[in-house]
Amino acid sequence: MIYLRNNDKYAEIGLLESPSAGVIVRHPRNGTSFPKAGVHGAYADVGDIVVAIYRYEGDLYLYWNGTSTPWSSIMAMSLARTSSGITTFAVRSGNEERSLTYDAPTLDPPLSAIHEPFVEDEDYDFCLFIKHVYDSPKRSQAVFLPDVQ
Repeated sequence: MIYLRNNDKYAEIGLLESPSAGVIVRHPRNGTSFPKAGVHGAYADVGDIVVAIYRYEGDLYLYWNGTSTPWSSIMAMSLARTSSGITTFAVRSGNEERSLTYDAPTLDPPLSAIHEPFVEDEDYDFCLFIKHVYDSPKRSQAVFLPDVQ
């Protein structure tokens, strides 16, 4: 079982049986505890699309509306934002290319007014978080690894 935290709603968790399962089953948290090793990934609703990033049996996967793609087979990923905040997130794997367009999150107060040392844009934009993980090989290797006790 793959345990996913909802990136936007603390009160909800997602469960995915395996990369081939296709559907993230949503549950209210209601005291549900994650396994001792912690969560395996995270998911969010980006417009009409459910996007997730998770680790299963040591490998990282990108989930996109019912289809899981091994991280190692992703050939390109891009994120572009217009000055009006319209964002396009695109992923290419083999001969398949997927993209989605969404409004960038509006922060009130703006991020520049938040004086916390560990608050980043990616904390509010899940696709930006995924793109940053893709751009950093060290981060790709480390994200969602089980806690070592």
